Amino acid sequence: MCPEPQCLVPIIVTKAEQVVLIGDHKQLQPIIMCREAAELGLEKSMFERHALCQSRDSNRNPVSHAARQCSDKHRIAQRHELREALKKQSFVNFNVNTVVASQGGEWDYVLFSIVRSLPEYMIERNPTLGWCKMNLCFIIDHHQINVALTRARKGLIIV
Repeated sequence: MCPEPQCLVPIIVTKAEQVVLIGDHKQLQPIIMCREAAELGLEKSMFERHALCQSRDSNRNPVSHAARQCSDKHRIAQRHELREALKKQSFVNFNVNTVVASQGGEWDYVLFSIVRSLPEYMIERNPTLGWCKMNLCFIIDHHQINVALTRARKGLIIV
């Protein structure tokens, strides 16, 4: 999950003559907080950029920018409340994670919550892309949705 310039450092330092990229460009992308860096395309991983070059349709199908991971007090509180509620119901061996934190993990069963709640005054009738990125976070990011949908081995429940 690192930006392309960070991927190039070990290649340049070791003077590699050949590089093999292995991965899944549908998994999480680098989280870029700087608007200018995002506009320059650093939200795309080096692996994704090279995978897209192989597609003859790559110039016709723009790749959506990865939404930034949202973390604020409300979401932290929500995670805490979920953990406490599960403990009270005598659930054991459970994990409450964000999509980003769950990458690389697998569980037999996953409950994936896509529920969003905002005060009515914060809901835009005609939301802009910026509003969606700020308030819908991973729901509009196909990389994070892919990660969320591929963590369960036996069953997935989407709320």
